[in-house]
Order: sequence, then structure tokens, then C-alpha cells
Amino acid sequence: MRYFSLIFLLLHGFAQAQLPVLNLDNDTLFLLNADKLSDPSGNILFSTKGNIIFQGNSTAYNDIRFTLAIDSLAQKKQGTIYDKKGAASDFFIQESTVNIRVKEQMYRISTFVRNADNWAIYSNLNDSLLAFIPTTMVSNAQLFAVFYALWERQQMQKQLDDFIHQSAAKERDGLAAMVPVLGNAWIWVWDGTYLYPNGVPMSSSMVWKFENNKLSPVHYPRTQEEWRWDGQGLKPYWGGNPQNQWEWRSGVLRQIWNNNFQNEYIIDENQVIRKRFGIYGDNEWQIEGDMPLPLITAVVLGIVFR
Repeated sequence: MRYFSLIFLLLHGFAQAQLPVLNLDNDTLFLLNADKLSDPSGNILFSTKGNIIFQGNSTAYNDIRFTLAIDSLAQKKQGTIYDKKGAASDFFIQESTVNIRVKEQMYRISTFVRNADNWAIYSNLNDSLLAFIPTTMVSNAQLFAVFYALWERQQMQKQLDDFIHQSAAKERDGLAAMVPVLGNAWIWVWDGTYLYPNGVPMSSSMVWKFENNKLSPVHYPRTQEEWRWDGQGLKPYWGGNPQNQWEWRSGVLRQIWNNNFQNEYIIDENQVIRKRFGIYGDNEWQIEGDMPLPLITAVVLGIVFR
């Protein structure tokens, strides 16, 4: 009887012990204590219950941060990760790898590796060890909670943005492009025939063709969506409200009818198209290469966003 009591106490003590989440230098990044993940000072970051991750020291419905719809991290089938509203988040797990969706593109950002006596979490963005946990006795939710804590602490979103921008720059090398001055909006690329957001497949509904002064969507074209360039401005090929017709006059893009000066655009000396009297960063685009004026107009006016 004493033997079983001792075993129970040892197991109970192990279950209650704090497990460190360590980096390569054996510095403690976080602590796992039963269903809680905290920072070294004891602030509880996330709580877990089954496949549900809660914000802070809570298991209340309103504090749900993620719900993992997975059986195993290593499963071949894509495992959905739902957000606090119950919608599919940008993250998903497949074959022990955390992936993220960004504008129809998928990026592998982190990989879980189970070793004989620990779990390791690697970054796919710079091929480095993010952290390891000196045990294999952790749940899927605990592992993802650790990953997400690392995502926030190590500013991995910024790392991903930088990686995407660098990759996009390589992909559009030699092509004309319009790059948003602020934010992470689409980069529009012109290859001499087609205008499309950088990185989308050519089967996307956002691919446009500009030929013989006609701008039209390549897929599912409709006459109502065709635009004509008359040398000064873009006009709908069929119908259209006159207030939606714009033209360039003396280097200024303005509405033909009922123009509002606050909505006028210019291209400055740095090849940035921006509002003539607007706030910095408000619908501003850096023009790279020989981008035709009709396409610059179509992007800045939002015509190509369908």
C-alpha cells in the first residue's frame, strides 16, 4: 500500500511541477504548469483545456483564443485552427508544421519535432531552434500555446512580413509593379500583358489583361467590367455613372463630374502616386518600372479589386 501511495505522490508531484520552455542557451522563456502557460515572472499567458486555448488565467467561453481541430500534430490531413469567433484562423497544422495563409498563399512558419525526451519547436523562416520542452508529456494545445507565445514574443509576424516582401521582390524582378507605401496590401505586377497581385495564380479572378487600350478581367469577363483608356482617363466600356469617370489633367487625376479636390491624385517626384491633399500613407503606391498610366489609375481607384 505504501508503494502505491509513494508512486501516486511522485506522479502527482510531477504533474504539478513547472516545466520550463527553454531556448538554445537553456534560458527559461516560459513555464508550463499543468494547464497553464506563464512567463518567467508568473504572469499567466494562456490556459488550455482539451484542444481549447484560453487567453490568460481563464476557461470561460468568452476568453477562448483558439480551438484546435486536430487528432495529431503529425496528421497528413490539414488540421484547422479556429479563432475566438469560431471561424477558421489563418493558421493550420499539417504534418507537424504550423502554416499560415496570407493572401491566398501558404507559408510554413514553424515545425514541431518530437525527440526521445523532449519537444523542439523550430522556425522555418530562419531555420533556427525557437524553443524546446524537456518532456514529451505535453498536449497539442499546450504545444500550440507555446508556439503562439513565441510568435508574439519574438515578433514572428514581422519576420514573416519581411520574408514575404523579400520573396515578392525576387519574384517581380524586372517587372513593373505598384507597391503600397504603408501596410501589407497587395503588390500589383505588370508583365507587359497581364496585371495581377504578386504571388496569385494566373487562374485567380484578380488577373486582368490590358491590350489595345482595353482593361478587362481574364476570367469570367463581363462587358460591364471592361474599361477603356482614351488617352486621358479610364471610362467604363458600357454605361457607368459619370461621377465614376476619371481623367488626368495637368498631371492631376480627378473626377470628370462633381470633382472633390480632396480625392485628387498626383504622381510625385519619387514616383509615388498619392492624394494631392491627403494624409501620408492614405492609398499611396510606389511605382516601380514602366507601369502604364491606365493601370496606375485602375489600381489607385480600386477598379481591379474584384
